[in-house]
Amino acid sequence: MDKFQLALITGASGGIGESLARLLASKKINLIICGRHQERLELLKNELSQLVQVQVFSMDLEKKEARKELTKIIEERVPDLVVNNAGFGLYGDATVIDLEQQMNILELNISALTELSIVSGRALIKAGKKGVIHNVSSAGAFITFPSFALYSSSKAYVNHFSRSFDFEMKPYGIRVLASCPGIVLTKFRFRATLGQPFEKRSESKEALGVMSPEFAANEIWWQIVHEKPIHIFSWKYRWAIRLSRFLPDCWITPGIRKKVHTYCPPGHLLDKQ
Repeated sequence: MDKFQLALITGASGGIGESLARLLASKKINLIICGRHQERLELLKNELSQLVQVQVFSMDLEKKEARKELTKIIEERVPDLVVNNAGFGLYGDATVIDLEQQMNILELNISALTELSIVSGRALIKAGKKGVIHNVSSAGAFITFPSFALYSSSKAYVNHFSRSFDFEMKPYGIRVLASCPGIVLTKFRFRATLGQPFEKRSESKEALGVMSPEFAANEIWWQIVHEKPIHIFSWKYRWAIRLSRFLPDCWITPGIRKKVHTYCPPGHLLDKQ
């Protein structure tokens, strides 16, 4: 793939999206950054405008009207790199968490990502441009994940959709990739309704296999450059997922459930940028 001219990143007001914006700016790729937090986006724009052109759009992609606005931008500007990073999940049993909030997980993680991917693919085909549509999934997509059922299921969809859509887009010189990070610790990532901040918990970040957003951004860039369809970040997660394929769920899920509740009590919000 030749050098990208313009990248669109959703969920860019924190975490992986923010780190990826910095990385792409360092490679002189112009940016359209979207997120829910106008102030953070403006601060990022001020920082990166010294390197590249940056456009900012503050919007909540759970809302269909916001997605209409963004699809118009995609059709007009035709970014040749689109990173669907916006997404969130809620830790806790499905019967306990508010149902409307759970349906919003599906609206953002599935509906918004699918809509923006298809609109981006159509825009690139119409413009006769090559490009990459990159969807941020999760290592949780590969396992039975109690207390995180909707999030992990939505990410399993992201993987399957991305692989299928990739085969459809290849003849046009367009790739659709899905990246699968594990636990990524960010400044705004964990906003608890209960319990202590993550840093005060007894288990170390290393023991939990936590990665930095900068590490995740570099892994995404490596995947884009190498056009790898599915990429699970870090050897620890790759081996854990391979091992899980040979073990029955009844051996694995109790440990996962215990780890989840130790790490983040019910009601914690994950990665809503």
